[in-house]
Amino acid sequence: MDEENVGAKAKEDYELILKTFPHCISPSRRYMQFFWLQQVCDIHLNIKFFAPNFPQAKGIKIYGESEVMQIVEKNNKKFSDYCGNSNTVLQFMLSFRAFLKCLESEANYQENSSIGSAELERDLAILTQIDSVGFEKVTDISDDLLRVEFSFSDEGSQVHKMSLTIPEDYPRSFPHVITSLPDLKSPEQSTNFLTLYTEWLSCIEEFLPAWKELNELDRLCWVLDPDPPAPEHMYRRLAAGPSLSIQIELDPNAPFQLPKLKFFGPDSKVNPLREKLVQNADNWDFEDPLLNNLENILEIEFPDKSNIEREELKVDCWICYSYNLEGATPTTICREEKCSACFHQMCAYEWLKSLPDSRTMLDTIFGSCPYCKTPLSVKIPR
Repeated sequence: MDEENVGAKAKEDYELILKTFPHCISPSRRYMQFFWLQQVCDIHLNIKFFAPNFPQAKGIKIYGESEVMQIVEKNNKKFSDYCGNSNTVLQFMLSFRAFLKCLESEANYQENSSIGSAELERDLAILTQIDSVGFEKVTDISDDLLRVEFSFSDEGSQVHKMSLTIPEDYPRSFPHVITSLPDLKSPEQSTNFLTLYTEWLSCIEEFLPAWKELNELDRLCWVLDPDPPAPEHMYRRLAAGPSLSIQIELDPNAPFQLPKLKFFGPDSKVNPLREKLVQNADNWDFEDPLLNNLENILEIEFPDKSNIEREELKVDCWICYSYNLEGATPTTICREEKCSACFHQMCAYEWLKSLPDSRTMLDTIFGSCPYCKTPLSVKIPR
């Protein structure tokens, strides 16, 4: 790793420490010296330590305040048990805080001491589990250790994140796992962080071929939905021309097969595409990229976002002049080709409802396009 990347990584690790321990600062540009305020038994401790190999914990040394030095020296074995195997500065600080909590629990041994002891055991268990995955993989961690986020960069430099929300009675209960994976795949329940992390990486590997195809669409085409695309989204709605779009739903288990296609636009534009799909479906080539296959079987060229402005595609709602309306996208299209105005379902419904001559039958309202007066209908929103 070159010097620039090393510096960037050190800065990321330092920012994570500041997020985890707000009462900590390093006056050194290379993050070799730290001042850190902690509290134990209602006593505020000004902890100073030297970290010559930041972000690694190798050579780390506490110095300065006599109270801190006395606590460490008096409880040297316990300090070594907690902090002696720390690999990173963050791990050292989390372990040192657990060490202080242990001392506080021993000093405050009362009727409720079992509660403090249980919390301490939980924190130690969590630290051990994080260490089994690797502290260098942690990108966020809460002050109480009950939320930990791990990250991983795949071969395409896409960053994936897995967040664990840890119950207060851990390890008796399972952590809640949140990932950026599609809903159809997630790690099995486990109290073992390394097992969860390993299964998560395995799931990511399964999706890589599908993500590679979708990323190419994101790079070259105007993606209307989702906005922005994320790893959990296995579909793309692409602009195919003015007032015309195609939604592609990829099967992650068969990313090189013909995907599900849904067309949006006036019948005069959509029907020819449906006919081309039926005629050319057998020409789908499993070895060709997704975009090439789509253009070949539909006999079109998707607008290149480097050569055409989004406004030219006329895909926004012609009533509210936006595309995304509380998660909804324009799906109601005027069937008059010269018009081809598109609307959100709710916008079209509100317009039709305002017309004195509109009529309702079952769950549909009928009226006319606000631009060309062509008959227009829409399902009544629920």
